Amino acid sequence: MWLGAKRKLFTAAVLWVGLQMTASAEVLLFDDFNGVTLDSQLWDEATWHLGRTQFGNALTFAQEGTTDYLSMSLDTYNPNEPGASLYGAEIYSVASFPVDTGLEFEARVRSSVVTPGLVSSLFLYAQDSQGWADEIDVEVLSAQPSDSFLATSWNNWGDPNGSYNDGVFHAGTQLSLANYDYTAWQTYTIRWFSDRVEWYLNGTLVKQTNSPVPDLAMSIRSNFWAADSNWSQAYGPALMATSDNSLNQHYRYDLDYIKVSRINSSAVVDVPLNALEVSRVTTSSWSSGYCEKVTVQNPDSRSRDWTIDLLVNGTLSNAWSANVQMLEEGVLQAQGFGLAAGASKRFGYCIKKPVRQVSNSDLIITRDVFTDWGRGYCEKITVKNPNDILAIWTVSLPIEGVISTSWSSNMVQTGGQVEITGLTWNERLKPLSSTKVGFCAKR
Repeated sequence: MWLGAKRKLFTAAVLWVGLQMTASAEVLLFDDFNGVTLDSQLWDEATWHLGRTQFGNALTFAQEGTTDYLSMSLDTYNPNEPGASLYGAEIYSVASFPVDTGLEFEARVRSSVVTPGLVSSLFLYAQDSQGWADEIDVEVLSAQPSDSFLATSWNNWGDPNGSYNDGVFHAGTQLSLANYDYTAWQTYTIRWFSDRVEWYLNGTLVKQTNSPVPDLAMSIRSNFWAADSNWSQAYGPALMATSDNSLNQHYRYDLDYIKVSRINSSAVVDVPLNALEVSRVTTSSWSSGYCEKVTVQNPDSRSRDWTIDLLVNGTLSNAWSANVQMLEEGVLQAQGFGLAAGASKRFGYCIKKPVRQVSNSDLIITRDVFTDWGRGYCEKITVKNPNDILAIWTVSLPIEGVISTSWSSNMVQTGGQVEITGLTWNERLKPLSSTKVGFCAKR
């Protein structure tokens, strides 16, 4: 989770299917929290503020059957700031880990929270010298259903060009999962490579993204805190700080173990995602534009973020239900996030057709002398646009004599040649349409 305020998320349903993780090598950090204090050679504790929470609440170590675990607490009574903030906890690794050939971050955790407004997380985080942040998150939001968690990645967050869910600096998906309940023990795994990030639940891949992908060396972290109203998807208005210790509400977030491993590149089996299935239908069309509806189907067994390029005849007028932009002339790019396994996404756009300047060779020109009295004549000219685009036309024709009058056009005669253009009402010709103009001349 980014150490800041407001963010947004997209929602997706994910079927309980997927690819299994491959084996990884070289354990860089492992802690099963079976002592009575936090190992200071591996971890440090936060004392700053985040959301409505001050960190620094005491960690406890407990046992349940054969499971030793660390328990983070969040209390609505904070003895340091009674009534002003809640009291949570965060631990973060002393070491930071560069991606290199790939890293695997794994934790078995349990979120016992039921009151909306709490955030329990496993995440990677780092800032560069400019204060721009890289991050990969698994976050359980108690304001969301207990069969879901938020999977997010960030790269260079803080760059003024970045925005939420732009697919370049930030992308987040609220994954809804079958046979999953965050109040029971669950094993979350983040696999981070230089070109992608993968999220696993209990050994099964549930999401993969190729953008954004962090590139800074990051520490592994876990925390328990309360979001403020700037993050509406995680906020719980009923969860309030109290100045009376006797009214304190106590919540727990339990960690069985955390492990960091270097992935052996020779052991990685990179199974590519199945290609998206894309169909589009023209829903309306008129002389200067058209609208289309597009369906994107994910045939893969993994949730994914997606980007497609489409050839279009013109420029983008408006779009809906996806991030859509003109990539270059005649090429439109659409982007979305968290498309679940087997699911489809529908979006649409309208295109403004191009207007092209056309002349004789692009047109069908018909000339008809409809009256001739020897010393003069009158001629009718039909100009037709046989093309499939809107056209602004100009015609240059040989002429006998000197024009005395003309209609339905602008005519400029130079010697034995006349240049003809349309008036305001007929200077643009729709595809396959025509206009009639004319003149009379003296010989």
